[in-house]
Amino acid sequence: MPFIPYKLIVLSRADRFTMWRYDAGDDTITEVTDPDYFLDAGDKIRPKDMMLVSTADAGAQLYFPTGFDSGRIMAFAAPGLHLQIVKSED
Repeated sequence: MPFIPYKLIVLSRADRFTMWRYDAGDDTITEVTDPDYFLDAGDKIRPKDMMLVSTADAGAQLYFPTGFDSGRIMAFAAPGLHLQIVKSED
């Protein structure tokens, strides 16, 4: 299932940081941690934003160190997984 914009909500916002919440419904952790999954949210997600995500098979904490301006880099941690950094090429 693709990213659904209305499921992305702000939990907290500060001067240069936003904490997001996203319910991925039936999507799995593998789908959600694909570097292009949140591409349609690129106009909202800024550098250093974090996101709590619930998926069909796990929960995860995502970190967007550069937002989507520099190759869509994303770091994530989920139960049973080591911290991983993924980057998609433009």
